[in-house]
Amino acid sequence: ETDFAVGEYWVDDSLRIQKWINKTATSLGEGYPEGKKTMAFDFRLKSILNHVFGKTENHVNKNFQLLGMNDSIMKVMPAYAVTFVDNHDTGSTQAHWPIDPSDLGTAYTFILTHPGIPCVSYEHYGTETKDGKGDMIVAGTKMTLHDHINYLISLRKACGITNTSVVDFEKVNPSVYKGLVHGENADILLVIAEDQKIVKAPDGFKAIYSGDIWTIYTNLQ
Repeated sequence: ETDFAVGEYWVDDSLRIQKWINKTATSLGEGYPEGKKTMAFDFRLKSILNHVFGKTENHVNKNFQLLGMNDSIMKVMPAYAVTFVDNHDTGSTQAHWPIDPSDLGTAYTFILTHPGIPCVSYEHYGTETKDGKGDMIVAGTKMTLHDHINYLISLRKACGITNTSVVDFEKVNPSVYKGLVHGENADILLVIAEDQKIVKAPDGFKAIYSGDIWTIYTNLQ
């Protein structure tokens, strides 16, 4: 068995979340043995995803450079980062801070190929609830969101990507994001750009899955 705990500290401030994580090791109080640091939902990354993909239907994507920011918990404390696209507060029927539904596929492509521990919202995976989106087709593919998520989870496992995998930002600017993630078995290069024609596959890599604005390359044998 593996102990797992995650806390929600809803602030768009990586430093405050990092301090919160560090303090959880001693939060049991005087007279108790020192505990373990809990993990935390990466609300800084959630903020970045919302800035890039927006929160209204068919939002015009902008500034992919933000995806390469170095201040998300995923980047600075990946072992303690629980990444997510939406949860019961930000999305679902409450919709306090939802992401553009048309970009859900791209957002999951990002978190499921990157470090941290990705968390999938059942709203995006299931179909039987009134807010379920699992049967929507991911733009640029023939996959439902449910099957898209399953495929990415399988690819993540096959490549051996974990919460502590290293990601190198190969190229980041407002029009393109290229992140190279080093797995235990193979690497993944994720390219997000409105114009996919500008990308050439690296030596030893091949494109294995793509959508309207993203392509996954890997050297998995």
